[in-house]
Amino acid sequence: LLQEMTLKLKRNTKKIMSIYFTWITI
Repeated sequence: LLQEMTLKLKRNTKKIMSIYFTWITI
């Protein structure tokens, strides 16, 4: 269960980071 949660968290952070970087470039 813990592994699954960490995986989800990593995926979410990646998504958030990509969105954040796109906002910075704009």
